[in-house]
Amino acid sequence: MHNSVMNVHARIQSFLQQRSVIALPYSAPLLDEHYTKAGVIPFIRANPTLYYMMKPVAKRLGLGAPGFQIGKGTRMEFVDGRWIDLTSPSPLVGKGGMGGNHPRSQTSNSLIDPPLPLDASERQAPPQGGRELEALAITALREGTEELGLKLDTIKTLYDAGPYQFASSATGQPKYMWLFTAEMTSRDMLAATEIESSTAERGWLTLSDFMIAGREDHRYILTDIAAKLETHAPR
Repeated sequence: MHNSVMNVHARIQSFLQQRSVIALPYSAPLLDEHYTKAGVIPFIRANPTLYYMMKPVAKRLGLGAPGFQIGKGTRMEFVDGRWIDLTSPSPLVGKGGMGGNHPRSQTSNSLIDPPLPLDASERQAPPQGGRELEALAITALREGTEELGLKLDTIKTLYDAGPYQFASSATGQPKYMWLFTAEMTSRDMLAATEIESSTAERGWLTLSDFMIAGREDHRYILTDIAAKLETHAPR
C-alpha cells in the first residue's frame, strides 16, 4: 500500500506543479493540523452547472441508503516510514465550536471580508519528529481519484474553497473538511472497476437536484461554493 500511495502522491504533485490553484474567499479558524478531512467537487459549466457527487455504500442497513454527497476522505500522515490515515480528533468534537464556512455564516457578514487564505506551503505542515502531514490538496485529489474516479488530465482549473463544517455520519459530532472544486473539460471519469468499492453510485447533479437528493449537511456547502464560483470565478 505504501508504494501505491507514494505513486499517487508523485502523480498529484506533478499535476499541482504544473497548475495554479486559485483561492476562493474563505476563513480558516483552525491550524493546519486540525483539518483531518479533505475533498473535491468536480463541476462542468453547463446551463445549469453540473456537480459530480457520490453515494457511499450503506454501512448501517437500518438507516437506509445514503444520499448523494461530496467526495471526501481522511488525510494521511507519514509515520515510521509509511503513510497511514491521520487519526487525530478534531478540536471541535464534543465542544460544539463553530468557525469558517458553516451554516451560521450564511446569514452573517463573516465571509464578506475574510482573512487572506493560507498558501499551499503554510497548509503543508513541516515534518516534526519523523511525522509529515499530507498536503490538503493532495488528500482532496487522491480521494477524488479513489471515490469519484477523477481524471487529473481533465481538470481545467482547480479552486481552493477552504474549510467547511459537517456532521460525522457515525457520531453526529461537528467536523471540518477542507474542500477544493475542479472545473472539468469533460464528464469522462474512471470506470467503476477502477475506484474504491466503498462508492455505490456516482452522478452529475445540478444544485437543485442536490438540494433534494443530497446529504442534508452538505447542501449548504454546495450552495455556498456555487455562489462563490459565480461571483469570483465567472464563466
